[in-house]
Amino acid sequence: MSTIQNRYKDKPFLRLLDMYVIDCIGELNSKDSVILDQITPELVTTYNVEGDWRTIIKTVMKFPDNIEEIIQEAWENSKEVAGKEASPGYFAMAFVDTNFS
Repeated sequence: MSTIQNRYKDKPFLRLLDMYVIDCIGELNSKDSVILDQITPELVTTYNVEGDWRTIIKTVMKFPDNIEEIIQEAWENSKEVAGKEASPGYFAMAFVDTNFS
């Protein structure tokens, strides 16, 4: 089993957090966006929170109102350091692990 698959084994919310961060930096692909939109009704039921999947994650995590700006700023700083090698996926995982563990 790959490292990424191991990351999410028995941790579906962790995948949602990673996707949230990727969305905040404008790098969420259309396939994942469609899937997240499709599972929103299930998230509403599971977490008893109304709204789109982004709102549900923000509410469950009790994120500050400016979380998107915080994430975007961290992404820009990461790109300055990493240059062309900056990976949205690895950035998201590192950001989540550092800030939301």
